[in-house]
Amino acid sequence: RSGARFATGEKVRVGDGGVLAVEFPWMRITAGPDTTLGLAPSRLLATFLEEGRLEQDAEAGIIKLRTPEALLRGEGHLVVRREHGVTGVAVVRGRFRVQAAAVTVVLHQGQGTFVEAGKPPEMPTALPPAPRGLSPGADPIYVVRGKPILLSWSPSGPANHVQVLGLEPGDLLIARDVATPPVEIELPAAGTYRWRVAARTERGLEGAPSAEGLICVVDK
Repeated sequence: RSGARFATGEKVRVGDGGVLAVEFPWMRITAGPDTTLGLAPSRLLATFLEEGRLEQDAEAGIIKLRTPEALLRGEGHLVVRREHGVTGVAVVRGRFRVQAAAVTVVLHQGQGTFVEAGKPPEMPTALPPAPRGLSPGADPIYVVRGKPILLSWSPSGPANHVQVLGLEPGDLLIARDVATPPVEIELPAAGTYRWRVAARTERGLEGAPSAEGLICVVDK
């Protein structure tokens, strides 16, 4: 439930269509649908991603992030996915170290890597550029509540990740992996919303998000 405490040794599963935000004094973690994450039962605080997708925005590299394949530590903003037994890491901002099989690879902003079980991290690769040409864009569109909304952008990756947020910072409402545009969503409550999208490579690495577009949902 919202406002609940998350203690070491515990883990949580985000259901289909859900989102989760975990706040630390120096870091924020958000997780999307079908994601399982936990806090390791140790004195040294470490988060653990079992499956799915999470974003970590950290002011200091105090908390380690682990997956079954890799250990990550650094400062900035990164996206980590674990799918089919492979960990994918994308650094949106900052600098992170990825360690596996006694090898450490340093990722800078705009770089990503993959880690398979028992193998060292792959050499860093460039992330796709942030999409542009959002519609709706900076000029908001007005939509009657309950009506579908079409989102489009360019350029598009072979797959993409769309997020819808409220007006408050970090107020993530929808996080969804999608195909190519246009993409249809529906927002059930009246209000003003922000949305953004990030392109993914064929192997699934996610680039930096686009600038934000605006949607106003009205009752009539």
